[in-house]
Amino acid sequence: MKVYGFLFSPPSRAVEITCKLAGVDYEFSSLNLMKGEHMNKDFLAINPRHCIPTIVDNGFTLWESRAILQFIVNQYAPKSTLYPAEPKARAKVDFWLNWDMGSMYSAIFAAVYPKLGFFPMPDDLPAKEAKLAEQIRFLDGSIQAGNFLTGKNITIADISIACGLTMPCLVNPKFLDDYENVKAWFGKVAALPEFAGIHGRFQEFVGQMMAAKAEEENNKSKVKTSF
Repeated sequence: MKVYGFLFSPPSRAVEITCKLAGVDYEFSSLNLMKGEHMNKDFLAINPRHCIPTIVDNGFTLWESRAILQFIVNQYAPKSTLYPAEPKARAKVDFWLNWDMGSMYSAIFAAVYPKLGFFPMPDDLPAKEAKLAEQIRFLDGSIQAGNFLTGKNITIADISIACGLTMPCLVNPKFLDDYENVKAWFGKVAALPEFAGIHGRFQEFVGQMMAAKAEEENNKSKVKTSF
């Protein structure tokens, strides 16, 4: 399987982590969105929507991260509790995946990504932050102490949502401090070796990115003071 993605992207990291948990051999092809690499003609031929993550598996192409997570387990680990086959257990996972896409990640996208410089700062940022807080409170009230989202076993819903939460935590490392259940759950997910390895690469990439930005700002300052 070939995975086209970008370490800065939570959905991309969710796909990699799921591949590792499901025991899937994959090749990761990085497309730096900040440099427009997802718009190159070779990738456009694979995915005309030019979004990541995208996978190609024996001629089968798929994008949309949550669909990819479902496919990975269905194809390579059908008996895994990552995406249980029993209808009611699977419905619970599907609920959280849909809630993540429609409520949680969209709230993160609206409230956090402008702070990271991806979009102009909106006039109604406080309202968007309040919407995100509403989603976190719902999540906090839904997690039973010591469990993952749907019970004792981790699922692809845990992976998807936990990856998304790395972004507000990037802006504010104490973001989860007011949400005891979410913080404990996130720590449990993040402690998994498969998650920790990918998250470590993400943190390393962020460090490199921040260092490059600081150097760029320093160079601009030198140019201004030279006149």
